[in-house]
Amino acid sequence: SELQSPCNLVCRLLLEKKQTNQYYCILIFSIYIFFNDTATTEIYTLSLHDALPIYIGAAEFQDASPIVTTAADSGIGSLRYASTYAAPGDYITFSNNLSGATILLSRSLTLNNTLTIDASALPGGITINGNQAGSVFLVTNGNVVLTALTITNGNGIRGGGISNAASLTVNQCTLAGNSASHWGGGIENYGSLVVNESTLTGNSCASYGGGGIDNEYGTVTVSQSTVAGNNAPVGTGGIYSLDLRGGSITIVNSIVAGNTSPSPPNLYASDAV
Repeated sequence: SELQSPCNLVCRLLLEKKQTNQYYCILIFSIYIFFNDTATTEIYTLSLHDALPIYIGAAEFQDASPIVTTAADSGIGSLRYASTYAAPGDYITFSNNLSGATILLSRSLTLNNTLTIDASALPGGITINGNQAGSVFLVTNGNVVLTALTITNGNGIRGGGISNAASLTVNQCTLAGNSASHWGGGIENYGSLVVNESTLTGNSCASYGGGGIDNEYGTVTVSQSTVAGNNAPVGTGGIYSLDLRGGSITIVNSIVAGNTSPSPPNLYASDAV
């Protein structure tokens, strides 16, 4: 047989899902060579099974596992890895071995995609410790849901525990021992915030605004939650909402009490319901 020209260059992209929920994309270049059978003058195209593939190169890409398997701050299996490489709509959970564990951060966790982080299946819960290295969570885009997390020891300029500029729902979470040099010791909100069945306690801010929750431009709904034991030496210890900048707040079946500040200690919000 003699080589028939031109050759047919075929590019195949294989996507294989592994048991570890990690995805590998392997780009394989194959050249399928046509042969001329001079005895019969017929052209045969080799089948995919019988063709002669010439391997040129491969590129590997790894997607995030939706299950956090380690308390490490980085690397495959970590919460940072999973949240950074999450696809829109991903539902991130935790393996049972992390029940009662603490994830100690080296810097803030930035959430810029629509996703859910849910630790409700862990009997002992899980703690995300900001290590005084910035806000624990920076929510910058998308619709984010945080469920059954303990968020502590964050220290940011605005929003020691969480700084939200997107759409955030906080379910069954505890925010405790966070601080901000300006506003929002527990949570600073510029977007849409729902706090449901959660507790904010022991949070503080050093400037004007709320020690527990500070709302500057967005909307806040606090439902079946407790905001108590927070402090602001200048502003409001509990919840502060400045409607002059477009902020609004609704409080339903919740306790806002026992916070400290010069005045008022618990709530400043002219449009509160």
